[in-house]
Amino acid sequence: MVFLGFLLAMSSALPAQWEREVPRAARPPVIDGRIDPAEWHNAAIIEDFHQVEPKEGGEPSEETIIYLMVDAQALYIGIQCLDSDPDAIIGTQRQRDARLDPDDRVEIILDTFLDRRNAYFFQINPGGSRGDALIANNGSFFNKQWDGIWYGRAIVHENGWSAEMALPGKTLSMDADRGVFGFNVRRFIKRREEVLQWANPSRKRPLFDISSAGAISGLGVLEQGLGLDIRPYITLRGGRAHESNETRRDIEAGLDVR
Repeated sequence: MVFLGFLLAMSSALPAQWEREVPRAARPPVIDGRIDPAEWHNAAIIEDFHQVEPKEGGEPSEETIIYLMVDAQALYIGIQCLDSDPDAIIGTQRQRDARLDPDDRVEIILDTFLDRRNAYFFQINPGGSRGDALIANNGSFFNKQWDGIWYGRAIVHENGWSAEMALPGKTLSMDADRGVFGFNVRRFIKRREEVLQWANPSRKRPLFDISSAGAISGLGVLEQGLGLDIRPYITLRGGRAHESNETRRDIEAGLDVR
């Protein structure tokens, strides 16, 4: 109980600009990469980003707007990366879990237990390449092999690029009774080697320093289901015997349950 009180005190001590109350979505947005004002009109908004690179604490060269909503099924994140030169946006990668170092991109961390040490990591680029991982001990451990079930799309448009994400509650382990997550966002504008960050934009406090994240609340409505993962499978084997010229086929079906 003492440790829990300490964590809550840490959260309440955050500057107000690094905290957001996430409203409940009247209806889930269509995850197509387009930020439709009608879908995101009541969302919490994050837009006070500052440079980490090249000028620590400097004003961004381009505007970034993050939209947040939640319902029982998922946390919804809208990403609007405005750009004065859309033709210069870099989005070369398309595959899942690709290295996005060559590209413009947005990266997000979610500390779902608010322990200030461990978090989920999500990223997306203008080409729609999605990546995820688990972060432990303030970035000393990075498990890229973890693949969660979540949804994301991105598009490039005349004013820059945008993306939308849906992170289902069933994908996330969390303390549902508290409903407060550690949260941080950073954006890379590759052609300028510019890095923007929301909470604690400092070279000494990079995104993977989970203890430096901001906080979002109102997430106690997320439902985790039974915590049961069931995957059916079917296996077909076949062959031909040389002596009898007979064809043999074996079909096996089953379930992987976790």
